[in-house]
Amino acid sequence: MSNSHAQKHASIDYPDDPTPPYDVASWHPRVETLPDEGGVDAHPINYVSNDSPATARPAPGTVGWVISQPETVANYVADHGHGTIDVPQYYSRFPDIGAHSTPDNDDYLAAGPGLETDEGNTIIDPRLVRLGIRVLNGKGRYSASEHTLYDCLPMPCPLVRDGTGAVIIAPRVAPSGLDGD
Repeated sequence: MSNSHAQKHASIDYPDDPTPPYDVASWHPRVETLPDEGGVDAHPINYVSNDSPATARPAPGTVGWVISQPETVANYVADHGHGTIDVPQYYSRFPDIGAHSTPDNDDYLAAGPGLETDEGNTIIDPRLVRLGIRVLNGKGRYSASEHTLYDCLPMPCPLVRDGTGAVIIAPRVAPSGLDGD
């Protein structure tokens, strides 16, 4: 797992009224605000389409389609960000983890501190990041440099594709024994 600590300036540019460009997932019509009022608004995921190339079957609400203005997302990153998390260059470079399996410690893309109510660290599941890239890019090749995953752990982490839109990925509490180094 790797975190890039060179803080990218959170200059986020995507359409004012973003709609998911690819039919990879179904989004719940309700809007959730993360972390609280005045935060990032997103439609939580309902389910992944049966014909989707994504391998993860995410729990509802683990990924959200961001509908907030880019300035709101940039402010969220400024308030909660610690840098960026490296995104694999190709879909094939994501760890091969079964839909119902627990990733090995080395498979997580990032680990961070837990919230005060958590016991342990928070982690970013690579299957959710892969799904987020599919939502923003569709099938086929993608340029990792067009996708920025902001490290906001222990808070949800935005994955932005400039000119396209953003998803926000909820971290989860890591299995016991995972070191956050």
